[in-house]
Amino acid sequence: MSFLNPSGLLWLLGVPVLILLYMLRSRRTETRVSSLVLWRMALRDHLVRTPVRRLERNLLLLVQILVMTAVAFALARPQIPFPNPGGDDVLLVVDLSASMQATDVAPSRFDAARAEAVRVAASVGRGQDIAVIGAGPKPRLLSALAPRKDQALQILRAMRASDGAADLDAAVRLAKAQARPGRALRVHVFSDQAIDGATAHVFRGNGQNVALYGLFVVPLAEGRQRAVVHVVNAAASARRVTVRVAVDGKTAADVPVSLAPGEDRGLRFDLPGGAAVEASIDAPGDLPAFQRAVAAGTGARQPGVLFVGRPNPFLEQAIRAIPGYRFGRTPRVEPQTWAGADVVVLGPQPAMSLPPGNYLLVRSLPDNPPVATGPELRQPRILRWKQTHPILRFVDLGGLEIAETISFPAPPGDALLEAQLPIAWAHEDRGRRIVALGFDVTKTNLPFLPAFPLLISNAMTWLAGPQTRQIEAGTSLAVPAGAQREATLTGPDGTIRLAATDRLFVTPPLDRGGMYTLQTAAGVALFAVQPPAREAALPLATTAAAIPQDVSRGIGLREMGHAVLLLVVVLLVVEWWLFSRRQGRWNDASPSRRGAT
Repeated sequence: MSFLNPSGLLWLLGVPVLILLYMLRSRRTETRVSSLVLWRMALRDHLVRTPVRRLERNLLLLVQILVMTAVAFALARPQIPFPNPGGDDVLLVVDLSASMQATDVAPSRFDAARAEAVRVAASVGRGQDIAVIGAGPKPRLLSALAPRKDQALQILRAMRASDGAADLDAAVRLAKAQARPGRALRVHVFSDQAIDGATAHVFRGNGQNVALYGLFVVPLAEGRQRAVVHVVNAAASARRVTVRVAVDGKTAADVPVSLAPGEDRGLRFDLPGGAAVEASIDAPGDLPAFQRAVAAGTGARQPGVLFVGRPNPFLEQAIRAIPGYRFGRTPRVEPQTWAGADVVVLGPQPAMSLPPGNYLLVRSLPDNPPVATGPELRQPRILRWKQTHPILRFVDLGGLEIAETISFPAPPGDALLEAQLPIAWAHEDRGRRIVALGFDVTKTNLPFLPAFPLLISNAMTWLAGPQTRQIEAGTSLAVPAGAQREATLTGPDGTIRLAATDRLFVTPPLDRGGMYTLQTAAGVALFAVQPPAREAALPLATTAAAIPQDVSRGIGLREMGHAVLLLVVVLLVVEWWLFSRRQGRWNDASPSRRGAT
């Protein structure tokens, strides 16, 4: 037996209280006597000797104890095992990760897993409900529990593996959350790895794979660019492969590489400028998704930086020294004109509402999110800086001197720099990234410290760097729409139209690796989607066959709270009858009722 509300059992503490009240209650019988003098003396002596009444057998007390106990159990909502007349509910979790595309199980891990899921779904009988979950980076409930086997089969047959990762633990938690009171739920997971808390159907073999992953591009001088890519040998024997790199479809490098078993090697290529960079290997492996990788080159649309308000020469020179950006300047604060800028650098301004975008604020305050300011600090002593944040990675701010700064007692997001109070912070929410400095760099010695260029470069990369142009497969993009209302997204799976929502273009999960273009009336943005690097090394093992499972009749849990409440009503009726019967007997025994004189 289990309880949905165990705290209801606390009402059982009322049972000893009821017994104690019964023992303290004095019992009286109405009788006519000639004098009470001797009785009063005898009663006083009796109470001194026995202040508490001895517990005697009493049917009415027993019924009252049963009522109190039944009320406690009803409030606790007990559940007892009960055979399901039709069988268990069935929930199928299918792994959609990139590793399921491996061909070490014929025809592929995913095809074999999907065929087994179809077999299990087809065996579901009358009286059983079925649901399907697709396990990606964020699991999705594709069909809710319902007695519609045909719908589940249709969804399973239309499934395909993605180039992303899979959070199987979250998928199993989502599956178990679908369980309904009074019915058992059996969760089946179809994957290349076992997962606790569910029935496992494992599909994997001795994969022999050479994978290419982690391609990224950085700009160089004179319009050139550098590409860095990793190649890993996940096979059991040494391999020799050729890595080919192309820029805008033209081969720019062709390098043979010898790899020992398990070796992971990073390769660097200096390339001419171009919009799209593609790397590939010529060795066929068991995982096609990792035979090529793409990245947006420096010839693609470069992020634009707009300086707004009063000039800040030190800050502007540091930002202009970072290659790969376009720059603009305006003295007028007009948010409606900022849509074309990837980063807005805003000088000292009163609090204002910021549209979606990326902002570097210098002694400026946003209204969204609202930020409270503390006292202005003069010559503050720097106590700590958050070195784990990407903006302050490898940045040493020891020796920083500040003449004056705004303080933020409770800044949103992360406090980057703290004196007596935080004086710089970074915040990210839907459609906005903000780095706020409470001080003007011209009134500090920061521009003369070696950390200054690295700090500004890290801040610009966090605001509008590679993560806005290169994303992991299976995730979505949220791109500021500005004044535009419609956009066209084109990728490996075709073209879809997007409508702006809350001044953002939000894409569906981009499950397929490759180049994507987002086109609006204002221009074209290029994005590269890559499979996650952790999927490159296949989970290897000897072939594990699917585990046959019986999805027939099972044992569920049935809540008995309503039945216990009915018992409470019956006991209350019995208590009332016993009490009325006892009162009638006392009244009949009274001489006044018999007309005695």
